[in-house]
Amino acid sequence: MIARGEPFRDLVINETILETIEALLGDDFLLSGTTSMHIGPGETDQPFHSDDGMITLPRPHPPTMITTLWALSEFAKENGATRLIPGSHQRTEIAPSSGDDSEVLIAEMSAGSVLVLHGSA
Repeated sequence: MIARGEPFRDLVINETILETIEALLGDDFLLSGTTSMHIGPGETDQPFHSDDGMITLPRPHPPTMITTLWALSEFAKENGATRLIPGSHQRTEIAPSSGDDSEVLIAEMSAGSVLVLHGSA
C-alpha cells in the first residue's frame, strides 16, 4: 500500500497512531507490512483468528503486534465489517463456542476511521 501513493504513506506516519502504538509496544517497534482488502456484501465471514498467531507465547501475553484497520470506505455489517470479540486478547482461546455470536461486535466505522487492535484480539 505504501507504494500506491502519499495518502497511504501518511497513514503509517500518523503521529497520533504512532504514539498509541509506542505506548503499547515501546519505542522500538517495526512496521511489518501493509495490506488492503475489499470485502463486499454476501462475503463469507472470516473465521475468528488472532493476527499474532505465529507468536508461540502462551495466551494471554503482552502485545507483540498491533493491528490498525483503516476504513477507506464505510465499514458496515451489510458490507462485511470486521467482527471482534472484546477482551479476546486476554483469553487462552480465540474463538467463541461454535455458533455463539453473543460476544461478537461488528466494527462499523465511517470512512477515514481507524481501529487499533492488540495482535492477539
